[in-house]
Amino acid sequence: MPKSSHSRKKIARRLSRSLTECIPVEIVDRFSDGETRTGLVLALGEDWILLQSIRDAGFYDGYAILRRKDIRRVRLRDTFVPYLREHREWPPPLPAGEINLASAATILADVARIASVFIFAEERRRPGAVWLGTPVEWDARAMWIVMINPDCTWEDGAREALFTNLTRVEFGDDYSRAVHAVAGPMPAWGSEPSEDPASE
Repeated sequence: MPKSSHSRKKIARRLSRSLTECIPVEIVDRFSDGETRTGLVLALGEDWILLQSIRDAGFYDGYAILRRKDIRRVRLRDTFVPYLREHREWPPPLPAGEINLASAATILADVARIASVFIFAEERRRPGAVWLGTPVEWDARAMWIVMINPDCTWEDGAREALFTNLTRVEFGDDYSRAVHAVAGPMPAWGSEPSEDPASE
């Protein structure tokens, strides 16, 4: 039987402690089927959080930006903090540029300035599906992204992604860097935008 969700107050309190006391957290969100995500909170917005992702054995693995309302449970986990203090840069560094957590639009605009490619998810519409790519056009309601396919080739056109559907962004992680390295630079883009990623 799935564990019950923590209260909003408990979640907020533990996220705040992670930020102010440098305590890693294990997070379960509404889409993860009980699987945990480990990291350290680097910034808290009203609707979004910025997390330094931490893999097994204390390796940093890029950054994740999660919607607060999707978080179901938070557990403080300081077991490996002594190791991290001795063997890693602690607290971990912030991203190379500032990220405004005010909205999905500001988040994506700032991430696009920092990272050549990034992962984004629309898990309310397509649980378990994620996309990797780089934005090429914007307007007030959406961005158009040229995707990298699972076989590490660039798609020919750009796909529309609505800001209101965004649930998660990740960048600077080993997977994104590896896929981008194999795919190579994005080809010159000038095609007509295609439909959003979840429409096919």
